[in-house]
Amino acid sequence: MNAISQVIAVLTALALIGIGVLEIFFHADRRFHRLFLIEPADAPAVRMWAMNIGAYNIGQALFPGLVVVFWLLLD
Repeated sequence: MNAISQVIAVLTALALIGIGVLEIFFHADRRFHRLFLIEPADAPAVRMWAMNIGAYNIGQALFPGLVVVFWLLLD
């Protein structure tokens, strides 16, 4: 894996982790309703959806990264 692809992978992982944290912990914050495309009245209804997608995003960021790290260590 060359340096450019490593930088892109790290930036993508950081973006996924950042958005995942926002979705899990700040989905009810009115400042982020526009980002998540929800209406303020619908915030309680999308709680489970937001937490599920946030966990999925963090998993998508961490799992492939761990696989690549272990692959590079074994190589």
